[in-house]
Amino acid sequence: MQSGNPHPFVKSRQGFTLVELLVVIAIIGILVALLLPAIQAAREAARRSQCLNNMQQIGVAMQNYHDTYLKLPPGNFHYDPGAGTRPSDRSWVGFVCGHCPLGSFGWPAFILPFMEAQAVHDLIDFDRQAYTPFHYDWGSRSERGDEANAEAATSQPPTFVCPSARRARPPTEQKDYAINGGAGCCAERRNSNALHSSRRGVGYYLSEVRFADITDGTSNTFLILEKAHSSPSSRNERDRGGNPFFFVTHQSQGYVDSRYPPNLDDTVRGAASYHPGGVQVAFADASGRFISNDIDFNTWRALFTRAQGEVIGSF
Repeated sequence: MQSGNPHPFVKSRQGFTLVELLVVIAIIGILVALLLPAIQAAREAARRSQCLNNMQQIGVAMQNYHDTYLKLPPGNFHYDPGAGTRPSDRSWVGFVCGHCPLGSFGWPAFILPFMEAQAVHDLIDFDRQAYTPFHYDWGSRSERGDEANAEAATSQPPTFVCPSARRARPPTEQKDYAINGGAGCCAERRNSNALHSSRRGVGYYLSEVRFADITDGTSNTFLILEKAHSSPSSRNERDRGGNPFFFVTHQSQGYVDSRYPPNLDDTVRGAASYHPGGVQVAFADASGRFISNDIDFNTWRALFTRAQGEVIGSF
């Protein structure tokens, strides 16, 4: 019996035709198109989880600070650079307007020892102005403050960085979180009226809020919210960088208030994130959750006040 190819002059077919290759490529393209959103969603879920973990760590650090000093850290704080002491009359020493700070220290500077960042805390000279290597103010870009604090200002721990936030400035310089600055402008400024709306949150200039003062309930009061540094902010357009590590001026860096709904695309002092559909928050009890952009605005505002007795709706 003859073995092998019965037609020795006819070559056996090998490989695919062009049409078959195109069909295979099309099928692969469809599969990739179907899988890519799922992969992106999984990655965002992981980033969102890391962001929430960051915020809860900050919340726990705030609680530990309170355990030590029997009060939460001030929203921002200013020493008298002449006397090297805290002003007894709470007046501004350096200012850019009649009641605005010029390089006061924001709340992150005070909780560093409770975040395994004692070494960064030790770099800060609280007898001098705070510092930021980048300050944007309606078109003017410059460094601000005392260079004695430059090393500390560029040593921000990664816990202050949201992995989903678009970077405009280095992650060692600007943060993506802010403290609850109450119901109105402007918590970072001097104001002698203790009932002023900006004093109704958990942080403001020289604040000394205790958990006992949060009579609305620690689980019903915002402590920390997202404020992506590259989001629009006071006097800053998007992608400029408006949330320095611990430097605070009249632009209210590191604060958000309740006057604006989450993720309002404007130059405001509102909460903002790059997570689709909402922002993440940590409450005063250090619990964390995701808040939808569609939250009832009255409920949203009520969660910023610590002792107003509002009825909190579902959220």
